[in-house]
Amino acid sequence: MNIIVLQGGPSSEAEVSRRSGNNIAQTLKENHHTVTQVEFSREALKEILADPPDIVFMAMHGTPGEDGTVQGFLEAAGIPFTHSGSAAAALAIDKLRTKQIMLQTGVPTLPFILVRKGDIIPAKAEAAIHRCGLPFIVKPLREGSSVGITIVKEREHCAGIIEMSVNAYSAVLIEPFIGNGREVTVGIAGRRGEETTLPILELRTKEAFYDYHAKYTPGQTEFICPAPLLPRLKADVEAIAVQTHTALGCTAPTRIDMIIQEHDIRVLEVNTIPGMTLTSDYPYAAQVAGKSFTAVCDDIITWGLQRSHSTRGHCAAYL
Repeated sequence: MNIIVLQGGPSSEAEVSRRSGNNIAQTLKENHHTVTQVEFSREALKEILADPPDIVFMAMHGTPGEDGTVQGFLEAAGIPFTHSGSAAAALAIDKLRTKQIMLQTGVPTLPFILVRKGDIIPAKAEAAIHRCGLPFIVKPLREGSSVGITIVKEREHCAGIIEMSVNAYSAVLIEPFIGNGREVTVGIAGRRGEETTLPILELRTKEAFYDYHAKYTPGQTEFICPAPLLPRLKADVEAIAVQTHTALGCTAPTRIDMIIQEHDIRVLEVNTIPGMTLTSDYPYAAQVAGKSFTAVCDDIITWGLQRSHSTRGHCAAYL
């Protein structure tokens, strides 16, 4: 096939995106595809439109590659691409909208407070303490890979840290910090309507939580896969992962991040373009399941083609 691997871009995750793109491109070339790595830009999109490939392999992390913007462009042009469509990507990148969908569909998640620019910060800080307790986590509304997350432990620092985060990111979500919880992540594989879970991966990090540094620095996080969970808890985690993926309308691959306290499971986030670097969760779990990196890439292409073909008639209306 003639494949473009789209990577990079203006987001804070651009360098990780390039590392994912390099791994994907190398593997696809070894599997005898014609592969072009393309650094995201408006000009690059125009060139893709002028000479469309058989499929665009999405290797972008963060905006505008993971928020539905690029996906919407490709849908309108009728160009197949991997991962989720524009609607699901736009929902999943927005932590508030994701929370709202989870609450509407019965997916268990943590309580939260939304803070935007213009809000009265001291009042919001008190509301966050009342709703979430201390310590709590402040996270940007539309960033991935744990970018910009801060743990707030002391009441006197609450308003100041919230204000700094809001000034940096315009809007933030505040949730309880579950310091004694078990962090797990579940990869979703399979065609639409036939989704399955990869082995559950438990993350034991040397950091305070599974942050950007822990995710992409070798040796900072121990992967335990399959996670040592009792059968009933394992089944519940898998069912909730598929439920979350389906509720947002995603197409595999996705990665569902959760926190577990004893038998209490809460979904933290949904990643619609999981990392494909040497330290990334999704390919690691797939390897435990007996899937090579090459097989994972081929599966992702197959799922993307299936989704693109099933929606092409709807997208043609925009041309």
